[in-house]
Amino acid sequence: MLNGHGEKLSRKKEQAVAALLCQPTLPAAAAEAGVSERTLRTWLRQPDFAEAFARARREYLEVAISRMQRAAGAAATKLMSLLDAAEDGIALRAALGIIDRAVKGCETLDILVRVKALEDAAKRGQSR
Repeated sequence: MLNGHGEKLSRKKEQAVAALLCQPTLPAAAAEAGVSERTLRTWLRQPDFAEAFARARREYLEVAISRMQRAAGAAATKLMSLLDAAEDGIALRAALGIIDRAVKGCETLDILVRVKALEDAAKRGQSR
């Protein structure tokens, strides 16, 4: 992992970044990385380490989001199949969930279209 200045983090710091991503607590991450909790807290205040951790966390989250997006089709199919459930409560929750997500999806797409239009207008205004 490179920091903002083009220098590489030490192997120990790289291990600490990985441990921070995998462990539920700071003490557990410190133990896994083989450093004290105090050292890990000190590193987290250092710009190069904090930047490397933030970058790794973003990459980790992007992978998770990508996996969820790939599963969205199967999840939608399953949710739609629950509309025919024998138990009314299950069918009702599935119906409400589908309606809720459909409305949120439309709202999100509308916002994206508006943001794009604003960005385009701002670019045209800057080019004058």
